[in-house]
Amino acid sequence: MLITVSICAFAVFMHSCKKTDKTENTIIQDDGTAAVIKATEARYGKVSTAVVYNVNKLADFIELDKNGNELGIRQSNANARPGGPGCSSYDCALAESNALDISGFDERYLLYSVEVFSGCGTANGTQVKVTWDVSVPYTVLTASQSNSSLLSKGRIRFKNSSGTVLISYLNITPISITPLGINPTCSFDKDFRVTYTLNNVPDSYLGNSNTLECQLFTYTNCSLLPQKLTTWLQGVTLSASNTSALPCNRIDKLWINPSTGTAQSQCASVAGAYVTCPAPPANFVRTTSQQVEYRKRNVASYNWDDQTLATSPIYSGVLPPLATGAASSTVSSCCGVLYLKNMVQGVSTLGWLVRYKNVYTPSTGTTCPATTPLGATWTLGTYTTEYWIY
Repeated sequence: MLITVSICAFAVFMHSCKKTDKTENTIIQDDGTAAVIKATEARYGKVSTAVVYNVNKLADFIELDKNGNELGIRQSNANARPGGPGCSSYDCALAESNALDISGFDERYLLYSVEVFSGCGTANGTQVKVTWDVSVPYTVLTASQSNSSLLSKGRIRFKNSSGTVLISYLNITPISITPLGINPTCSFDKDFRVTYTLNNVPDSYLGNSNTLECQLFTYTNCSLLPQKLTTWLQGVTLSASNTSALPCNRIDKLWINPSTGTAQSQCASVAGAYVTCPAPPANFVRTTSQQVEYRKRNVASYNWDDQTLATSPIYSGVLPPLATGAASSTVSSCCGVLYLKNMVQGVSTLGWLVRYKNVYTPSTGTTCPATTPLGATWTLGTYTTEYWIY
């Protein structure tokens, strides 16, 4: 089974995509480039822009009983969970069997990222994907245990610059829940990645300094807290200003194609942000290229910097052709691909981490160059990390 999870770094953010003309996207090479781009389009479709917004905001949440009655509002724990304060003292199973209350629970609902995908040459073709990071002493479910027709759901609403709600989407289903195992420093807490997607968002809501807000409603396997509802959190300010959309202030999504087997010839690959569509939206300034590095995950944490270098070396990609191509940590956003040698099936039981960011080198103006040497520290908030396991 293939699992992919996006893991966004803290702080500064934001992102978008840019101009690609038909000439640049007409690729007739036989060095493997065309095959990778074809696989990218087959996997992800034709996308003109795909922007990853790092949010990393903790939400308060409302505790609900089985009938939906409010039990109270609690705050997500902002601690780093060092094994003491910030960890649950017991899980729901122990609480139920020993008649304990929920005072020993330490829960965290974090709005991790918002991704905005624009269709290629399609009006009202925008898609919004929301990711939450949940750490709780019970299991988060896609539906109620007592009635499978009652579904967990995502919520999105748009507000104008005056704070007026323009439209609300309150029943976004299905949601996807990926269990990430026991929290590495909190033995009673389980980590989950929760995502949901809203399709065909009208263009009129995107821009004009409107804000996109997110909310999550979930069922659990805990009889003490069978339902949870987060408060609304602002995820993105959708500004029509070109300044806020410059490449150095955003992260354009890099398209990752997973390994198809155990041989090096079946290794993973990546394609630049704009390879599948020659017509990004007007007024977007596209990034020049993207920097990418990857490594095996070898500790419980999913954070890039927490891995142990001795057993998790950092790799750069390989330019086509795979057998003889030169090593490179950057890929052309308009029409380039890289092979991720060594990232094949059966090598890492804990999966792989792939991090990437924009590299922008205009003739004039602000630049955001690649970070050197390989493996150097990247500024938090300027990149995102995806987790792949198969």
